[in-house]
Amino acid sequence: MTDDERMVNMIIEYMEGVPIPTASWPESQFREASYSRSAADEILKFVLAHQEWSVVRSVEEFRGMVTKFMEKPTYHDDATYVFNVAYRISLDISDILMAMN
Repeated sequence: MTDDERMVNMIIEYMEGVPIPTASWPESQFREASYSRSAADEILKFVLAHQEWSVVRSVEEFRGMVTKFMEKPTYHDDATYVFNVAYRISLDISDILMAMN
């Protein structure tokens, strides 16, 4: 197994470690878990779509893209919150990837 394959597997394991939210959860916990799972899934899709880059670079590029979205003015607090969660998840995943190297 290559390093990149191990790193992709780690992202999948990370995503599987985020709890699946249920309707009985308080709204804030439901949103946090939902957005966290979604962000990890989007990172995985981004990594797989950019196989010409290393996994580490793909996650860094994803975070850069999210940062640009966060900098755009918005009138919806939810949009800002979603991008903040995606940014934090990308940092978590980057930290784990760096520890793997």
